[in-house]
Amino acid sequence: MGAGSFDWVDARIVDITLDAITVETQNPALSLRLTFRHSGESIILGRDQRTDEWTYYYFRAAPGDDPIEWGFSYNHAQDPMRRIKKDTREPEPDLMTKKILEPNTPGGARLDFREYSPAYFSDLTLHLTPGAGGRAGGVTDITHLQFSVTYALTTERRR
Repeated sequence: MGAGSFDWVDARIVDITLDAITVETQNPALSLRLTFRHSGESIILGRDQRTDEWTYYYFRAAPGDDPIEWGFSYNHAQDPMRRIKKDTREPEPDLMTKKILEPNTPGGARLDFREYSPAYFSDLTLHLTPGAGGRAGGVTDITHLQFSVTYALTTERRR
């Protein structure tokens, strides 16, 4: 595909956007959930701080970890330009989380969170499931699927 280079240092997926999907169906009220799910395995190029040599680091999610995913809703009944809706995140933590993270409270501590971004060269799987109140049946074909991957990298390795 020419969509990157294994010489990219610390290349990671930051976001995925579902740009377009064309679904053939006899059900005008079809509702779907589309989820891009990361495999849980990442290989990242970086420098070994002890030797200053380039090396590839392998990471794997623990068996009980939730996968990193990007979700979308598809509603066939909507205007074609408004059928896809990207999941949104909560703008701020709930009250319980705020109390737990608040410094100088019983059990509270200042914690800095940084969301993990998986490797750019990782396997992703697209899952389609019925949407809210929907049924699995009704999709006869998917004739077009287009998505964009936003990525970040530190630099390109110099040989």
